[in-house]
Amino acid sequence: MSSQNPVVDDLLEIIAKARWPGTHRTNASLKAKYEHGLDMVNAYRGNPEVYLQALGLFQSIDACGYAYAGVAFTLTMAASDGKNQMYTKGYDAALEWTEKAQEWEPNRVEINFIEAVLYINSGQLDNGRLILDHISPPEPDNYFLCLTELNYWRSLKQPAKVLYWIKQAYRFANSPARQAYVHNALAGHHMDDGTFNKAIKHYNEVIKRDPNDAWAWHNMSYMFLRLNELENAAMCNERALSIMDFQAARQIEQQIQQKKPKGFFSKLRR
Repeated sequence: MSSQNPVVDDLLEIIAKARWPGTHRTNASLKAKYEHGLDMVNAYRGNPEVYLQALGLFQSIDACGYAYAGVAFTLTMAASDGKNQMYTKGYDAALEWTEKAQEWEPNRVEINFIEAVLYINSGQLDNGRLILDHISPPEPDNYFLCLTELNYWRSLKQPAKVLYWIKQAYRFANSPARQAYVHNALAGHHMDDGTFNKAIKHYNEVIKRDPNDAWAWHNMSYMFLRLNELENAAMCNERALSIMDFQAARQIEQQIQQKKPKGFFSKLRR
């Protein structure tokens, strides 16, 4: 568990002051609205405003189970650092909101998967597997469940399993946002195994659907730099920084400048 996360601290304060639904009902429209909020949380790329927008949507859902689950998912993702560690306060609050949601809806996969995500992101892989085995149907039938499976196998460094679940997730990626997310996952998979040309191909699919994904542009700049394609690396780096100024992109900018031949950038901007 990690000990600091100012974003989560701010979210917890906002959540505590917000007015949340006190009754529950279930229908396809409310479920779709809730899952759209989950997609919003998954679209987070470093701008906390995304989390605030998602919380606003969850607050507007007239259904305790879905509203509380939305809060739990937001806190789970905000508290995660991508290294199987979580901010302790965020973990505790996310677990509490998950349990509150499950009191209203104990048997819904689109809610119960959050408990598995919580365990996986905090490094409790055995507990995560127990939840997945309990809630998974014989054949995958839920986009978010597929994403959770692929993240579980990614944590275990099992690339064949990761690739299988990426393909399953794409079957249910019924919107440009979901397709972009799955292409992002597939690009990351290829980036991890060093097949940069395949990764770049999928990052191009990401930016077709979301041209303002700064991290997709950044990751392409990193790989073009590794491939010694400086012009492409510089172009992608400039695009990333035009969307969001962040340290990783600035580091790539410095590396490009160190490798550039004389007059390179003046030629690039013609």
